[in-house]
Amino acid sequence: MAGTGFQSDAAAMARAVTGFHESAADARSTMSALEGDLTSMLNQYRGAQAQAFWQLHRRLQEDMRSAGQELDLMSQLVGDSAANYDTGDTDVASTLNTLSGQTGNSTVLNRLAGA
Repeated sequence: MAGTGFQSDAAAMARAVTGFHESAADARSTMSALEGDLTSMLNQYRGAQAQAFWQLHRRLQEDMRSAGQELDLMSQLVGDSAANYDTGDTDVASTLNTLSGQTGNSTVLNRLAGA
């Protein structure tokens, strides 16, 4: 069974990168909206409830900050992957073109072709 080789192309990689960035922006927007909602709700609590809510709010802020950092890392990895694909695609195409040029006058290929 032959290897599968690349199952993508530069346009598909570009769409994947764009899709990831759109999803990441949506996630950041949702986290920002949640932060705004939580901040506006803080004034509704008093006493022990307010303290508990503040603790929850701080924990959620930490989780959202961590999620933001993970999105940044994933964004970098997705970008690197696309760049590596583009470089690899270009390198392989160049190698194949070079081989094609070198085999044009090959005596082995000429014999196989019956020449």
